[in-house]
Amino acid sequence: MNRKRLAILLIISMIFSFVQIPESAQAETQQGELTAQSQYSASNITKPLNIKYKDRQGVLYTLNNQDLTAKVASDNRSCDFSDVDGVYEIPAKVTFKGKEYVVREVEEEAFRGVNLKEVIVPDTVVTIGDFAFSTSTLKILSLGLKVKDMNRSAFLAASCEIYINENNPFFKFVGDVLYDMGEMSVVAYLGSGEKDSLVIMDGMKSIGTYAFRNAKIDKIYLPDTVECLKKYAFSYCTMRFLDMSHVKRMESWCLEECSNLQNICLGELSYLERWIGTAIGSCHSVKNVYIENSINLGRNLIGFDKVQSVIVENGNSFISGYTENVNLKYLIVSDNCKEFSYEYIQQTPNLTKMYLPESITTLSEDGGGGSYDSKIPYHKTTWCAKSDSAAAKFAQENGYPYQNIDEHTHELVSTVFYEDEFIKVTGQYCEECGYGTDTSYEWKELAKYPKEQSPTLAPTTAPDADEIVQLDEEGKDKYGIPYIVDDTTHTATAGAEGWDDYVYQGEEDGVVELPAYVKKGNDVYSVTKVGDFLFENNANLQSLTIPDTYVQIGENALSGSGIKHLYIGKNVKTITNDTLGKMKNLEDLVVDEKNGYYLMWNGAMYTTDLTHLIVWPAQRGGACFVPTTVERIEDYAFAFSKITGVYFPAKGERERLTVAANSFFYCEKLNWAWINEQFWYEGSCLFQNCSGLETILNNQSSFNLTLTKMLEVNSNVKNLVLLQCLRYPGSEKIRIPKLQNLLMPNVVSIWDDYFYGIDFSSLKKLYISECLSAMDDDVFESATNDLVICSESEKAKDFAETKGFSYMDLSEHTHNLQEMVFFEDDTCKVSCQYCEDCAYSEGFTAKNKMTGVEMSVPTATPSASLVPATATPSATVTPSATPTVTLPATASATPSTSPAGTPDSVTPTPKATVKPSAAPTSTPKATASGKPSTSLAVKPTPKTGIVNQTAAPSATSAADDSPGQDLPGKSVKPPAWKRIHTKDNRSIILQWKVVPGTKTYKIYRSGKEKGRYTKIGSVSASKCLFRDRKVKAGRTYYYKIQADNGAFSNVKKYAVNGMTAPEVTVRKKRLRKECLPGVSRKEIQRKIR
Repeated sequence: MNRKRLAILLIISMIFSFVQIPESAQAETQQGELTAQSQYSASNITKPLNIKYKDRQGVLYTLNNQDLTAKVASDNRSCDFSDVDGVYEIPAKVTFKGKEYVVREVEEEAFRGVNLKEVIVPDTVVTIGDFAFSTSTLKILSLGLKVKDMNRSAFLAASCEIYINENNPFFKFVGDVLYDMGEMSVVAYLGSGEKDSLVIMDGMKSIGTYAFRNAKIDKIYLPDTVECLKKYAFSYCTMRFLDMSHVKRMESWCLEECSNLQNICLGELSYLERWIGTAIGSCHSVKNVYIENSINLGRNLIGFDKVQSVIVENGNSFISGYTENVNLKYLIVSDNCKEFSYEYIQQTPNLTKMYLPESITTLSEDGGGGSYDSKIPYHKTTWCAKSDSAAAKFAQENGYPYQNIDEHTHELVSTVFYEDEFIKVTGQYCEECGYGTDTSYEWKELAKYPKEQSPTLAPTTAPDADEIVQLDEEGKDKYGIPYIVDDTTHTATAGAEGWDDYVYQGEEDGVVELPAYVKKGNDVYSVTKVGDFLFENNANLQSLTIPDTYVQIGENALSGSGIKHLYIGKNVKTITNDTLGKMKNLEDLVVDEKNGYYLMWNGAMYTTDLTHLIVWPAQRGGACFVPTTVERIEDYAFAFSKITGVYFPAKGERERLTVAANSFFYCEKLNWAWINEQFWYEGSCLFQNCSGLETILNNQSSFNLTLTKMLEVNSNVKNLVLLQCLRYPGSEKIRIPKLQNLLMPNVVSIWDDYFYGIDFSSLKKLYISECLSAMDDDVFESATNDLVICSESEKAKDFAETKGFSYMDLSEHTHNLQEMVFFEDDTCKVSCQYCEDCAYSEGFTAKNKMTGVEMSVPTATPSASLVPATATPSATVTPSATPTVTLPATASATPSTSPAGTPDSVTPTPKATVKPSAAPTSTPKATASGKPSTSLAVKPTPKTGIVNQTAAPSATSAADDSPGQDLPGKSVKPPAWKRIHTKDNRSIILQWKVVPGTKTYKIYRSGKEKGRYTKIGSVSASKCLFRDRKVKAGRTYYYKIQADNGAFSNVKKYAVNGMTAPEVTVRKKRLRKECLPGVSRKEIQRKIR
């Protein structure tokens, strides 16, 4: 029976917005249809929580008081849903003590085993944990617009109808299969009954965990793009046929108990979890095993009692547990095999001859795990090997039938090793010794992937006539922008495909609305990309609308332009590095609320999982409190902006907040910055040309970011706050001529190197901790005799007396604490408690007036949750050393990009209507006066790439993703070159293709092809581009790229053109010592040099 599960929810919601449904209306729960009561709505309901963090039904929630977000907590088995007829609607928001928290996640096992009939998940939820809805009673599960992290285990035990908002960009139903369009993975097969065959959609990359568990399908056809079978992917599936020849990664038990599977043919396996035997499990009907390249055949090939042919072309081991291979007739072992388990042939009455190559050096029983006397085989198989080989010696020593083949010549005959309705395996075989070569297999017609039957997504609606822009004879639109069309895909690129192909010159009004579709001749093309450098440095451009058909904004396409108003459509998922940087006039940045890859929050643009901060509009003032989830701040994210302050959150020991080199370039209004642990800066001067910076609060225990990397040589900093001990002194020099306050209440080691170059002449009082353990004699050299050292430490007293400073003994002193305000505007307040008498300070806080959250000094004690379920949340949030990864709080409102100094409202406001400024199209447009939508849409996020995203990134990671380290179980391929070129002969631009799973690319250079290569830089996975600026005209350079710690790319060379400097002959001066009486010859030579 055809079970259509994809509900066209948008149409339904429109219909029901105009039609009132009687309460008694009950629609039948037919396959592929929604009942009236289960109709999916946007679920804007809010539920209050009691003092135990539970709602009316007893469902427990975990709250994050920093980002004002919530999760449905694990284990709600004691909940009672009888008063709602077993239907539970997860709220979009929950309230607790007057605060609203946006629900972002359903934790693992949240409703496992709970007596529920129907669950409705709101649009705000992004993540659904493993086994969250694993309950046998569940009949209907409705998933919202933003769900993007979910696998089959979430509803493993359920037998239910699943409905997904049709605008969800990551999950799509096609037939009976649920696809993850972000991961390009099969999530689940939800068909019932027996089925003859199933064709998986072309382009899929993996088969997810439990995807086909218990599926009753005879033949499953995978496209060549499938490279990974995840754990339990086909467990207990009844299939007889599955082509796995293109699979490169097999996880444990991916073919567990596939009792009808007849053939196992594997290609170039690059990853194998444990052994092939563990992946295959007990496939009792397998008759043919053909492996092109085995990492390890492995143990546990138990149950292959019907296998007739086993051929391994390339593999270094062949070991197996005890098994009865009574039907085995052909066993071809690879010529490079090093280890062989003779137990494998104990019960092989049909295997008369077995050729063992000289490469075998180790022979064992079951790979070393046997517990019985395996030296007495049940059947006699003749071992054929050369006399000096390990196999020959072993056979003779143990009384096995042995045939010497020193003088033997193979008499090869074309042989069919195995054949059935799906496959034919052939090769050359010598029956005298069992040697086989030139083996191969061929899938029969029945087994070939029927591409014409590959399911596809429903075609998009044809564009209206007024959406199509007719191009002129030169392929240009009314703005003069040319379009590069692709007749194969019927797509087009606006502008250029590379350097200097075309740069837009601008219109009088500076307003550009890029077309969604263009027509060239009689053909219509969907425009999907803004070309590289199209609007770079174009001061004439004032407003730009990028429609929904676009999926990519090319390299530097908007960089440095005069854009004030920018609208980005819902399908843009790839924004290359620096593209949105250096737009000094940017006021309004609107990202379509249905965009699944990027969102606006508190005026800044992030990836939807809030792990990357992309850009802060330059004309936006106020302070930025970076969310705890952020892992990277991109290049030029805040450059040239009017930002007044920034708070960087603390990260855990295995986490890191990375800030790109030019992130805060020329932020002249920036007044304060608070830096916490695990802060990593990639450049040489974090606050370059930030002339207004007056206050720095540094809470690092070890310094990747020294004062030298923070500030320029001459800085205007007046307040320097050191919140932790200076464990490692710096060695670089700066100058801070205007320092007024040095606050370091807890610092116990004071090193001269760290303060070298700081002018302490204005410093009048300095508090030093009573716990002082070390202090350099030369520190505070520039201070005047008016300086008063305030402390209870004897070492501080001795230091003051030695240097001639006044000393104030605090042993009897009582601090008179008053508030000292470093900075305050409409968005924030940064202050501490300060005693004017002795310069003691404590209670440092940065209050975010937009949310009411007050940040204080993070503690060093890890906490599972910022608001534990057994404690009352406090208004002051103290992040733990391992901050909770959460999404932002304001789910119901995306604050508009306010003018400088104007705070964002945390109160939901009516949704702004973005009207087109030209003829109506299906794409929302932004006019010059457009505002971002006030409705926050938390979108599913792409998996890989970060700024340059091509698939959905996971919100969590189970491994330590530190740059330069290979992740466990990950095979890193060498990068493939894309392009190497230059624009101005002053730098060389290197571009390469994405290597999936890579965290860091490392770039090496040499002056000779076979010379010594030196590392010249590294970039994150989001960048497949590197600029080598240290080049000289007339020289040739050689490059190679390394992905993580994997293999290197091929070497690429590039010759830099340009004017060759004229040859100048320099004649050395010669001075005679007699000319300079009284001066040594060494001094003369030094002066000449």
